Amino acid sequence: MAQEHGQGRDSFAVMAGVGLLEAGGHRTNFQVEKWDLDQIAWAKRKDYDDLRLIGFGTSEPTPEDFRRLGCKPFETFLEEDCNLILDAGWQMMMNGVAGSAVTKFSNGAVGRIGGGDTATAAAYTQTDLAAATGSTHRQWELINAVPTVGSTHTAGLIVAAQFPTTDGNFAWAEFGFDSGTAAGTGASVAPMFSRGVSSPGTKTSAQTWNATITFTWS
Repeated sequence: MAQEHGQGRDSFAVMAGVGLLEAGGHRTNFQVEKWDLDQIAWAKRKDYDDLRLIGFGTSEPTPEDFRRLGCKPFETFLEEDCNLILDAGWQMMMNGVAGSAVTKFSNGAVGRIGGGDTATAAAYTQTDLAAATGSTHRQWELINAVPTVGSTHTAGLIVAAQFPTTDGNFAWAEFGFDSGTAAGTGASVAPMFSRGVSSPGTKTSAQTWNATITFTWS
């Protein structure tokens, strides 16, 4: 007599759904516009000859003056993604949302860009430039315009400072952004927001530089 055999198996599984992950980060561009003595002298003559323009006397033309007069830099240096927001900078931003009050950066009052001659790698825990203090190694200048604050997630923060012919004359290898209230060659003023390693060249007393740091988030 023939026999029939059958076999069956049921299985049941529960799997957890995993939502989409979000990731974000920041990028920083460092730009240096450079004008030489001939351009400075030309801008002063042009400003003097044209009574419609606002004179700047014995002071050096600002980047805005050069642009108003149509005088382009003889060189523009740009390096992308070369900056680190330091721990103090992140804390400053978080306190701006919730927590302790912070002093905001403002034109000509709070906030400096500094250049130095030492290319030590950037690290979150740093609180100053790596360069030694003194005019042959570092220079801080107050930001020369109202910081530009973006209104979307891809826009960011833009700050700029001018280094006149008399200041910052050494081979640059780093830059930083701190909370100082006056130009100088000393230590950083806390909190120091960011530091980057970049080599825009050697500044001399025959040049004026405008340094711009652009922070963006995505």
